[in-house]
Amino acid sequence: MGERRPVSGRTSGVALAVALLAGALALRPSVVGVGPLLEAIAADLTASRGAVGLLATIPVFCMGLFAPLAAPLSARLGARHAIALGLLLIAVAGVVRAVAPSLPWILALTVLVGAGIGLAQGSLPAVVKRYAADRPATATGTYVAGIQIGAAAATALAAPVATVAGGWRGTLAVLGVATAVLAVAWLAVAPRERIRGEAAAALPVREPRAWLLVAIFGLQSAPFYGVNAWMPAYYVEQGWTPAAAGGLLGVVNLAGLAGALTVPRLADRYHARRGPLIVAAAVLGAALLASLAWPAGGWAWAVFIGVALGSLFSLTLTLPLDTSPDPRAAAATTGLVIGVGYLIAASAPATLGLVRDLTGTHVATLWTLFGVCVLLGLLCLPLSRERLRPTASMGA
Repeated sequence: MGERRPVSGRTSGVALAVALLAGALALRPSVVGVGPLLEAIAADLTASRGAVGLLATIPVFCMGLFAPLAAPLSARLGARHAIALGLLLIAVAGVVRAVAPSLPWILALTVLVGAGIGLAQGSLPAVVKRYAADRPATATGTYVAGIQIGAAAATALAAPVATVAGGWRGTLAVLGVATAVLAVAWLAVAPRERIRGEAAAALPVREPRAWLLVAIFGLQSAPFYGVNAWMPAYYVEQGWTPAAAGGLLGVVNLAGLAGALTVPRLADRYHARRGPLIVAAAVLGAALLASLAWPAGGWAWAVFIGVALGSLFSLTLTLPLDTSPDPRAAAATTGLVIGVGYLIAASAPATLGLVRDLTGTHVATLWTLFGVCVLLGLLCLPLSRERLRPTASMGA
């Protein structure tokens, strides 16, 4: 079997961080940037809100469906080119989506956007495993921070850009062009590889430990999508104005950035995973309970929720790297983990909405998310250092 090796055996931490940020910044704007525009899109296309809402749902499902393809693509092209291909797919589909004549065409192109995200995000862990094997949580936290910065910027700027760019189509075009620029930036700064016909590792579908990681990733993702979908509605029920309740999500995302940058660094320093994961799940659960007990403290609870979610996202993305012996296995294990995990997470908003419909209150929604936190903490208990040691069966 051939082997792919970097042109240089080392790459500086700063250069790698810049590359990871450039690649990650493009992974959410084309998804979350649509949220503030849904009403305008529905009105312009005379479409139902349910149909237009698919613009936010389809990419998450596609991220799950296409993530397992990242491993063979990275093995064939190298992670650097696989990520660039994913980013270019997001960019081209995003720009074409801006001029698509009807909702069916826009939805079809959104599938390609989701596919590009799945391929690019699924390939990033191979880069981390190859160039930052001694600090995987820190490097993962760096690109998670990039994902969150891109998402926050897109959410904040989508409506203002639409105002100056001629409407929602202008925003979609700007997001597509911005992604193309980031794809070029990624190619300019990402570590270079020599490709020597390396075969892809198999998905570790027969490895019980891999399915434990799948469950953990899915359970930590569900609160993220559930909080973003329904937490403002809960606070509106408690007497908050829609503007103030919506502002809580900005606090959640900002605090999530802090969690992604700090907690993984501490986890690497002390070679710990189980403890930080359980503590983060406990903090998230406690903040949800506090939201139920004293809604007036919502701004403070949003900080704790955000820090916990950012920490959980970074740490659960690091687990496939911990258990994999090499970059090929890391790509395969990550493909399985985020592939199935995102399919689980994509169902969270609808499931929680059903809970609200059955009970008549979002109080039940938050109690359901608290139950998810408890289950997440219990599933993290087996994650000892011995259990997370790399083995050949992961991606063999």
